[in-house]
Amino acid sequence: LQIDAVGVEVQAGHGADAFAAIVSLGTLDINAETLEVNGGDGDDLAPLPIDSSVVAEFTGEPDGLPPFAAVIANAELNVEAQSIILHGGSAANAFAVLASNGLFNVTADTAELTAGEGLNADAAFLALGGIAEIAVGNCIGCEQLFFDPLLDPVAQTGVYIAGLLQDPSTDAILALRDRDNDDDDDDEGEDEAGECN
Repeated sequence: LQIDAVGVEVQAGHGADAFAAIVSLGTLDINAETLEVNGGDGDDLAPLPIDSSVVAEFTGEPDGLPPFAAVIANAELNVEAQSIILHGGSAANAFAVLASNGLFNVTADTAELTAGEGLNADAAFLALGGIAEIAVGNCIGCEQLFFDPLLDPVAQTGVYIAGLLQDPSTDAILALRDRDNDDDDDDEGEDEAGECN
């Protein structure tokens, strides 16, 4: 799917299922002067917390989803714009995101990510495939996020690249296990050397 336009706006509405999304099951290319993605408003509609699976597994056939706004590509997202604006809404889970399950490529002169008033009304870049190339001249709200921003109820902004950082306790356990394995290998080597003598 390719979109070439002066301006592209994705605006969620009010209430349940009033989401707005551009979705491609393959590659999505957007070339525009301005790309604006705005979450909607309404009552608290979805249970908290949710996570990025609501984006990653999006089918376009929702049931009671909140008024989020999203640009989603399954294989590859390529965005080139002078200006990118993401603004979370006033409803709970009214997030505004650019997301890809595969490659995530964004180039822009400026980007402005602003969290909304609602719980979990994030404004974020979601590189769910773990591979991203982001080149933005001036980026407001583009803090690096090490955990899925949709997992907690805090409205936040930033860039999430899946797999960039594991849970610290998991990292520590894996490091200890690897060290133990190395020690075991060294002991086996010494035993074999002793037997050869």
